[in-house]
Amino acid sequence: MRKAKRFRILTITALSLAAFAVPAVAASAAPPPTTDCTTAISDTTIAGDLRVPNNMTCHLKNVNVTGSVTVNPGASLYSRLNTFIHGSLTSNASRFIQANNTTFGGPVKISKLHTGKKEARNGICNSDLKSDLRISDNDPRSDFVVGDEPPDEFCNGGNKIAGSVWLQSNHASTQLANNEIAGTVYVVNNTQTDTEEIEFDIGGNSITGNLNCSGNNPAPDTSEPNTVNGSSNGQCAVV
Repeated sequence: MRKAKRFRILTITALSLAAFAVPAVAASAAPPPTTDCTTAISDTTIAGDLRVPNNMTCHLKNVNVTGSVTVNPGASLYSRLNTFIHGSLTSNASRFIQANNTTFGGPVKISKLHTGKKEARNGICNSDLKSDLRISDNDPRSDFVVGDEPPDEFCNGGNKIAGSVWLQSNHASTQLANNEIAGTVYVVNNTQTDTEEIEFDIGGNSITGNLNCSGNNPAPDTSEPNTVNGSSNGQCAVV
């Protein structure tokens, strides 16, 4: 009987220790480092995020970026030829942005561009945007086109935009033309501050949501009709 008791006690003790054992936690792999782009990159995959450092210029051609792209102040980005940015594109106080035939998996936010040359046009065309597009606070010499352009310009073709579009507080000519937009379009508080005449052209778009325009000077030019499934409001109201 004593031996049996001793065996029972040892068994209980072993089970108790197993119950309180802390499971081992597998160490997570470190994220890939951010890649700086200061020249032309083509026909490759970049694991993780990509950054264009201050005052540098980056050309992407047929590049697969698995993370997001940030364009620093004074920097320029040219993206072409089936480039795929899986994350977001963020540009703040950059010099120049052109994207043609590019896919963006996350939101695109471009603000406070200061291009410096009136004849050079920033823009996004022939591209696939899986989320929202925001363009705001661009200076008087930073013209921007989203979508179709005359044939003599850098690109000629509309975009597919899965989210909504904000064009807000820009001070340079801004064009939104011949795009397929799944969300709502907001054209708000874009005003002329330069002595040169500017235009805000909103035409030929297919918009699933609403088209809201207010506080723009001059008022948006909608002479080329938009197809709007929702309602056209404010300065873009159909008379």
